[in-house]
Amino acid sequence: MNKRYWFSAVLALTAAVAVSAAEAGPDKPFYTLGVSAMPEPALPLPAGATVSFDASQSADGDGSVRIDYETAGPGSMILFAAANPGLDNCTVWYEASLRGAGLKNIAYLEMWCDFGDNQYFSRGLDQVILGEADWRQVRIPFFLKAGERPARFLLGVRMEGPGTVWLDGIALSRAALPDPSIAGGAGTGGGAYVGGVVGAALGLFGGLCGVWGALSGILAPRGKARGFVLGSGWVLTAFGVALLAAGVVLSGTGSPLGRPCLLAGIVISAVMLLLNFVVRRAYEQAEMRRLAAQDLR
Repeated sequence: MNKRYWFSAVLALTAAVAVSAAEAGPDKPFYTLGVSAMPEPALPLPAGATVSFDASQSADGDGSVRIDYETAGPGSMILFAAANPGLDNCTVWYEASLRGAGLKNIAYLEMWCDFGDNQYFSRGLDQVILGEADWRQVRIPFFLKAGERPARFLLGVRMEGPGTVWLDGIALSRAALPDPSIAGGAGTGGGAYVGGVVGAALGLFGGLCGVWGALSGILAPRGKARGFVLGSGWVLTAFGVALLAAGVVLSGTGSPLGRPCLLAGIVISAVMLLLNFVVRRAYEQAEMRRLAAQDLR
């Protein structure tokens, strides 16, 4: 295999694993709002709260919503409402950028799902800002079971005390529900990060396979580090087979992690198996060249 085809195989492996990793994370946003004007609050503001548009502060350069709060107790500033495009049986992510100044207590994202007669909330208590805080991108989940279709999503910020918060870059996106066997529960949000962690791990492993391919392409034709290259190649292949088996099991249980693991396992196993034989052949050719050179001496 010449260098061009070798390099193409490595790129195909890395790209395919990256695609499978992306499938474990959220979809593209179905609602985005770059704040560029003063919003009309979706719900009445609590006492002591004022909202304005601030062109001088922004996470994306187009200005942001400034919230000044003077009350010692907690207050929810619900500023935006997004209609539900028919989502259920999924995780809805509310993402935004926050900045704070003079915050005497914590502030964090808050999202309400409005079902008409009832409303349920999700709060980002694990991603708070306090005191003087520079721009920070945060997100919180809400887990919708099958048949649970809120009419709209209400988005804003909750402040537990006085201070100033800037809000910008609002987005809503959809993702699969976390696996119940590994989720931390809807109230904690811990399990919602599992898909992202798995996606990052698959992407990292794809990059590791790419590094192995690049090193083998340099070392094998020279006959260098044969034991290390061949041994590590078969270790990566074995991991791909294990990932494939895990994908089959997870898919059988209905886990949303099954498909990305299955796809990554198939690609890694197949490509690494092929490359292992190609690399072995390259070492054999290098040995033959070495022996031929000795005969000419």
